[in-house]
Amino acid sequence: MKDSKWKEDKDILEAMEKYLEFQETHTMRLMKAAKGAADKLASYFEHVDFLEIGENGRPLFFLFIKILISSLNIPKAYKVLSVLPSLITIISYMPL
Repeated sequence: MKDSKWKEDKDILEAMEKYLEFQETHTMRLMKAAKGAADKLASYFEHVDFLEIGENGRPLFFLFIKILISSLNIPKAYKVLSVLPSLITIISYMPL
């Protein structure tokens, strides 16, 4: 039974948003945060200037070291992100 003239008002939209918030578990929020962090890391690598020169006119070698150390953790992060959905499923069935 649909009324084609009916439209959600502000209160209904806010209630729908709250309902969706309550449906999200802590583990789902953690997974979203982990994916967001992975996106930020990818963006960092896409925009980093490997040829950046410091105020003293010399290359910023510490930047290269920082990138190298970060890149060593990428396989670990990928592994965690790939198993996270399975862990969320398992955790959601565990009693609190």
